[in-house]
Amino acid sequence: MNRDVFETVCAFPNRNGGHLFLGVDDQGGVVGIDSDSIEKVKMDFVTAMNNPLKISPTFYLSIEAVEIENRTILHILVP
Repeated sequence: MNRDVFETVCAFPNRNGGHLFLGVDDQGGVVGIDSDSIEKVKMDFVTAMNNPLKISPTFYLSIEAVEIENRTILHILVP
């Protein structure tokens, strides 16, 4: 995960939570995530977000694969 993802996720719990979409570009275009990599990306994301050396305190998040325009993105709900 790059620094921007960590900064975004860290900001959400400090406000009212938020939604993060992996596989979507900055202009809102669906680029998708390689279907063979989805489970690994999910696992890596959850592991990184539950690492107290990176984010403290850790928190619950919901991550779901969603198909849009025949491509799969990940929707992450941060409470």
